Amino acid sequence: MDDKELEKISGVDNIGEKMLKARKNGLLLTDEQVNVLSRHNIDINKAGSTEELLYMIDNYDDDEYDDSELDQIAQVLQERKYYEKTNK
Repeated sequence: MDDKELEKISGVDNIGEKMLKARKNGLLLTDEQVNVLSRHNIDINKAGSTEELLYMIDNYDDDEYDDSELDQIAQVLQERKYYEKTNK
């Protein structure tokens, strides 16, 4: 099944941008998240872990941009980190 068929079934546009992908440094991020981080000059390639990426997001300071996008990404990463570390 290709992306177009998945988009039709799910009703989600650009499903490829919303799917988690393993990056060169091992982080799982969507293309959409990578684009937002790049737009805010946060280089994901400098982060070796989710904790490092969260640190970079937390220390981002630029009054020109609305930080709600970054806050949303940080929240998703925190939740994923919690569930990955929780014993089931």
